[in-house]
Amino acid sequence: MRHILLAAAALCLPATAHAQLLDAPKCAIDKATYRMKDNADYLAGFTKLAHGRMTSDLLFWIKSPKRTWWFGFESPNGYGGTWLSPSLSAAMIDEEDMREDGEQPQAFKDWDESAKQAGDAPDPLQNITFDAFNPDLTAFSNPPQSEDPAPARIFMRGIGQALWYSYTWAAAGDPKAEQESIPTAMWEPAGCAK
Repeated sequence: MRHILLAAAALCLPATAHAQLLDAPKCAIDKATYRMKDNADYLAGFTKLAHGRMTSDLLFWIKSPKRTWWFGFESPNGYGGTWLSPSLSAAMIDEEDMREDGEQPQAFKDWDESAKQAGDAPDPLQNITFDAFNPDLTAFSNPPQSEDPAPARIFMRGIGQALWYSYTWAAAGDPKAEQESIPTAMWEPAGCAK
C-alpha cells in the first residue's frame, strides 16, 4: 500500500508544481513595475538605455518616499551572480552614454569620485545582490536585458543596508541623498507602466 501511495504522489508532483507558477507582468520588462510584498511605499522597475552598457541595456530604479534611486547591473565572469551598482539617472546617461572607444563618460567618473570624497563608498566586495525569478522560480542566469521577459519576482537582500549605511554611494554620490530604511522583502508585480 505504501508503494502505491508513493507512486501516486510522484505522479501528482509535476501537476502540482505546474499549477504553482507565479504570475509575471504581461508587458515588456521596461514597462513592468514591482512593489515590495505588503509594502506600497516603494515602487521599482526597469528603464531601457538608448545605448546599453556592457552587462545590460537596462537600468533598475526604486522610487521611495524620499527619492528615486538608480542602479546599473554588474556581473563578473563565471559564477558570481548579478548585483546592482549605483548609477546616474537614465536621462543623464542618455545625454552622455558610453563612448565608442570604450572610455567611461565624464559623468560616470564624477559620481564615482564624489562618492569616494563623501567617505560613503562601501567596500567594493559588498555588492547589492540582485535576483530576478521566472514564474517557475528559476533565477535569471544573467543580468536582465530588454529582450528578456519581465521577472515574476525580484529579491535584493542588501538594498536596505545600502540605503541605510551607504546612502550617498547608493545615490551615485549625490550629497543631498538621505538615509532610508527599507525592509528586506520579495518584490512582486505591481502592473505595467503606460
